[in-house]
Amino acid sequence: MKGMFFTSLERYISDKYSSDDWEYILGNSELESGDIFISPEIYPDADFMTLVDNAVAYLKVDKEEFLRDFSRLSFHYYAEKYPKIVDTSLRPKEFLLQIQDIHQYEVKKLMNVAEPPVFTYEDPAPNKLIIHYYSKRKLCIVMDGLLQGFSEVYNCPIEYSQSTCMLKGDENCTFEITFLDK
Repeated sequence: MKGMFFTSLERYISDKYSSDDWEYILGNSELESGDIFISPEIYPDADFMTLVDNAVAYLKVDKEEFLRDFSRLSFHYYAEKYPKIVDTSLRPKEFLLQIQDIHQYEVKKLMNVAEPPVFTYEDPAPNKLIIHYYSKRKLCIVMDGLLQGFSEVYNCPIEYSQSTCMLKGDENCTFEITFLDK
């Protein structure tokens, strides 16, 4: 998993809770990779999940809500840190249609061992988009939060539902999005 997830997790916990909470969670987590994370590096998925599990236990919060809120705010962090990638001059739908290309290029350009999620699309109408998400990590809750963050950063109200889910045995997760304005 890309280091940017780890650095975003650190920022999220430090901002929403406290840097002392982050230090406690990090210090009490047995990680394969150590305790310093750099955005472009690749780290074991298990380390990320260990940090998340330890954070929700220590902070006494619901794991799904934690991951959803973390990923929602992470989209804001990415927009701030990578404005050329999260290009808010694009129309919102146009940006979403580029997620697969962004992931394949940005994630794999530094590390060929990276395993980014795969996104495919259906474009049934000007105000609708269907995104099929597949990842061995099955972190569809993160996709849910990222869509919320996307809506906020792009100032683009959306409604969406998830009609299939890998956690329920489906082949992929399907997010059906309706753009409410424009």
